[in-house]
Amino acid sequence: GHLKHLVYETPVDSVEDLVARLSVAAAGVREIPGIFERVRQSLHRRCQECIDTGGRNFEQLL
Repeated sequence: GHLKHLVYETPVDSVEDLVARLSVAAAGVREIPGIFERVRQSLHRRCQECIDTGGRNFEQLL
């Protein structure tokens, strides 16, 4: 999702670069209004799809 986009927007050169990007991106995510509510809604939707499909593959239904 959003964090992945922030981290991998440009090619990563090293493990140190990756760690630094993750740290900056994670700190920035906290500042996005409503992000935790959207994450909660997404998790709820995914759990419901899992239940509805009896635990089978459901990614294509999201």
